[in-house]
Amino acid sequence: MLVLNAALCLKLTRAHPLVRTTFTAAELYLLIENHSGYSLPFFLCNAAPFGLVTGAREHALHHQLGTVHFAAHFAHFDWLLARFLARGKRSTSSDCKVA
Repeated sequence: MLVLNAALCLKLTRAHPLVRTTFTAAELYLLIENHSGYSLPFFLCNAAPFGLVTGAREHALHHQLGTVHFAAHFAHFDWLLARFLARGKRSTSSDCKVA
């Protein structure tokens, strides 16, 4: 459903067909990577620096706990929100790590 919504938005904005095709292929790759259940060395989640891209491990944690890893592919907002919430609780910086 996410891919269909994104494809519809790209069509409504009259994006170039090459942009639509590239975006859809990249989105499908990231969805397959997140739902595969594997963490292979060549996956983007292992290649991207600083843990910016989430993978199957984070996706599984999201479904197990329901309180972490809300981003579909990129973890920067999850990290920022965890830091913001930890600051509000006046906890130490070690408590706000996003696994």
